[in-house]
Amino acid sequence: MQIVKIYSVSTVFLLLSFVFVSGCAVIKKQSPPLNEVNLTQTRSGENSAIIYKLTSPPQNLVGTVVTQLIDISFANKQQQFIAQIEYSENKIALVGISTAGIPLFDVIWRSDAPIALNQYIPLPGLNIDFIIADIQWTHWPTKQLASSVVGENISINEIQQSKDSVKPELAIWQRSLLQNQQVILDVSDFGQYVILEHKLRNYTIKITPLNKDKN
Repeated sequence: MQIVKIYSVSTVFLLLSFVFVSGCAVIKKQSPPLNEVNLTQTRSGENSAIIYKLTSPPQNLVGTVVTQLIDISFANKQQQFIAQIEYSENKIALVGISTAGIPLFDVIWRSDAPIALNQYIPLPGLNIDFIIADIQWTHWPTKQLASSVVGENISINEIQQSKDSVKPELAIWQRSLLQNQQVILDVSDFGQYVILEHKLRNYTIKITPLNKDKN
């Protein structure tokens, strides 16, 4: 049986600081403020741009800490890690840890400051732009997302099951971002887990909550 250790976000940052001080190789990056993400950016560049403007956490998430098991499928590869996310006013702090407890990376996004990233193990497929955007598309309310996305012929659809006829094989709710009736992003909440599919970039993320504590 696999044992998953859960830490508080503050404890994890202390652990990562210890790793850095101990002399382990750390890739430190600081980029300009990250405020926009092109959700249709692919190598082919065939789709017209859909620009998503990153926004601060909604008030109901401010002051919360969420621990999640993340499973990523991309290019016939599988990755799994634990994400611990702390939401504050105008700030998202994310720590990535392997299921064995090994620090992988930490990142802090602020709405008005450069984004800071520390990588403790090389992660070639790590794209901070899309990580922050995916967090928001799976956690932010649809109304907030709709007011922050710009593009030609786009729409956001949301479907919720009726409380009187909930079927376990169906998503409790589902939201899709479409362009010219083509699905770009699809998010489905099945209660025990959430699945995000990015159709253009061909990756799928399964998010399984492990705990959620309010400070």
